[in-house]
Amino acid sequence: MIVSIGTCIGYDIDRLFILKKPGRLAETYPVVDGWMTYAATPTRGVFLKFDGFNKADAGYAQNIYFRGVFVLFPRPLLVSDPHARINNGYDLLKNNWYPSDPWLAEQGVGSVLTVQMDRDRNLPITEALRWLGR
Repeated sequence: MIVSIGTCIGYDIDRLFILKKPGRLAETYPVVDGWMTYAATPTRGVFLKFDGFNKADAGYAQNIYFRGVFVLFPRPLLVSDPHARINNGYDLLKNNWYPSDPWLAEQGVGSVLTVQMDRDRNLPITEALRWLGR
């Protein structure tokens, strides 16, 4: 009987604490969604610049980028030359370069959102938002 009770408690602990962790991955989605919707206009996209990110932060960059692509569709979310292949956070950080404002305007981009890695909290934060042509 003690084994049965212990097993039941064990399953509940597993369900409540361990299985809940994948759901925590989505906790940042409303934050990123807010960044992207605020930075974009109804007809123009966003250029996303990562500042202070290193290889260990590639997962954060990847989640922010791919979530932003989802939120802004069909508007563009650029991080580099559109011909660069972006498969993961490492590719994204390696190819993240800032082109000229006229080039961005030609690509349908209306703003530049800079995301910085806050080392004190070990979280990405928005550093700056600059509207093009203003």
